[in-house]
Amino acid sequence: MAADRAERLGPRAAAGPPRDPPGPRARVTDGAARGCAALAAGGQPPAAGLAALPQHAPGGPGGGRLHRGPNALEAILAELPADFPLPVLVVQHMPVGFTALLAERLRSRCRLDAREAESGIPLAPGTIWVAPADRHLVVQRVGSFVHLQLNREAPENSCRPAADPLFRSAAKAWGPAVLGVVLTGMGQDGMLGAGALVAAGGTVLAQDEATSVVWGMPGAVVRAGHAAAVLPLGAIATEILRRTLALRRTAATA
Repeated sequence: MAADRAERLGPRAAAGPPRDPPGPRARVTDGAARGCAALAAGGQPPAAGLAALPQHAPGGPGGGRLHRGPNALEAILAELPADFPLPVLVVQHMPVGFTALLAERLRSRCRLDAREAESGIPLAPGTIWVAPADRHLVVQRVGSFVHLQLNREAPENSCRPAADPLFRSAAKAWGPAVLGVVLTGMGQDGMLGAGALVAAGGTVLAQDEATSVVWGMPGAVVRAGHAAAVLPLGAIATEILRRTLALRRTAATA
């Protein structure tokens, strides 16, 4: 759909999505994944640096301030419940050594488990898988299961990992049962892959310009007409939960 026809949603209600009561993190691993949520965020201008994973800007996650890629991911993923019914795949443009720290940080802040991706793992609901630095993360269907695969194929959009290979492979593995989310970041990584998701019947959400540090990646997706909705950061988790209900219905009939 054209960018000017994309649904634009306002900030979420103050209450946000319902939160789980305190307690141990649950893992939902019963059976093969029948869809996925795939999130991509990019690097920042060189001046921003990445001496360490940045802290939240004042106001906390989703509080209306600008968040760099890792913090934008955390702001969204921390809102997902422990029984989220899909695996979550994450591509974040980061140098070697930082993606393991990102997975560790997400594991400490989220109800879902979070780990660096490894080749050969069959996907099931209940885990966030972070693409390791200098590897493309893709998925491959083997019978009724979809497995993680890592490779060192050529960088795409000057990035490895890149969002485009993940989105293309997810579209091939699950078709319409994929929800892609493109967050703040430089360049246009994710634009072509978002097109593949939409062509396969999947859905793509894009972060809006006002809450993005750099509206490169999401802006490219919006201008290409691939975004079903353009949202402020604070509204994305709620929209993921809403659209996941539709994905579950689609997957159940696949």
